Amino acid sequence: MAVRTLVGMVSSLATHAPDPADLSRLELFTEQLDLAAQLVRAGGLARDRMALVAIDNLAEVLLYRHMQFTFDAGEQMGGRLAVRRYDQRERDRLRRDFDRRVTLAQTEPKGLFTFAFPKPLLDQVDAATFRVAHRYRNGIYHEDRHNQALLDPLTRLYLAAVGRAWCRAQPASSMGGLGDRLGEHPHVARTASRGVVSFPDAAHRITDDVLHNLDVNPRDLAERLAADLRQRADGTDEGRRELTRCGLVRDAHAEMLRAAELRHLHRADPELVRLQDEASGILGDLVARGNNGDNAEVEDLEARFQNAEESQRERIDELRSAFHPQLNLGTASATRKAAKRLEQLRDLSQILMRYETHDRRLALLEGCLAWIDREWDHLVTTEEEVARGK
Repeated sequence: MAVRTLVGMVSSLATHAPDPADLSRLELFTEQLDLAAQLVRAGGLARDRMALVAIDNLAEVLLYRHMQFTFDAGEQMGGRLAVRRYDQRERDRLRRDFDRRVTLAQTEPKGLFTFAFPKPLLDQVDAATFRVAHRYRNGIYHEDRHNQALLDPLTRLYLAAVGRAWCRAQPASSMGGLGDRLGEHPHVARTASRGVVSFPDAAHRITDDVLHNLDVNPRDLAERLAADLRQRADGTDEGRRELTRCGLVRDAHAEMLRAAELRHLHRADPELVRLQDEASGILGDLVARGNNGDNAEVEDLEARFQNAEESQRERIDELRSAFHPQLNLGTASATRKAAKRLEQLRDLSQILMRYETHDRRLALLEGCLAWIDREWDHLVTTEEEVARGK
């Protein structure tokens, strides 16, 4: 009996039975894909910005559904079979982190019952496109910052990658007996044969139709991406020169850069966060008691607070000892040399993956320099106030 139940469960997971909601989702995604393609074809800065945001929304939808299907498969299979399950902490991290969801969408399930899990949405090239384009979307959406020369080819590449991911996401199933209901889904209806809609076939035909003639020239892309790297590297150098004019000497700058990178990489370290929360809670108890608490109780809280502070310092020392910095004062110069090599590439996948590596490092450098600028400004201001007797 148990074996028959297990076989039935596995069979139900392996064969997805579509319902009208799947058809509606197919139609809605088609409409959004078509609107994004229209924006890209129309061109212009405003439309390219809107297109990148719209395409990124479709990417988020695909990644979220893939993540949920993975969670569901793990729940249904994991109770009886030795397959991967995701605890709440892992789920929260995936929901918060776009890069983690991209990695999950690349992952090929392994094991005997992998057919119950969704197949990968992204190959290595499309994953690189998702990551690069999403970071540029964030610059537009949150910071009103864009690189006009890069926007057009990036939106085209992102749109094509999303289209391929959408095709991979379709269940290997069909739906028939739709009759008049096809009138409610005009885009999908055009792909139907004798009233039957094949989900994989519909997605491929729609994608080919909507995204035709939106190719990107590799030479043009390489030149644009190389120009972007050079421009940003020059910007970080200008930021460093400004800090030097404000009195930050080279050795101090190098040390602050190392500290900024360490902070960026480890400020969310779970153990460090726990220790900080513990110290904060003890300090809150001390403040609440003020001068009214029992001396022994206050002394105990003070001792616990000192221990918590010491534990934080020890944890920071552990992180620092294992830290291997990616950045130094020559990173901008090295990036300009890398941009020259990138400019010579003609393979789209190599161009994107090479660019992603340098884009990540530059983004880290830009964030670290912004932190150094704030910290140095605060230090200089404090010293001036002390000198004036404030």
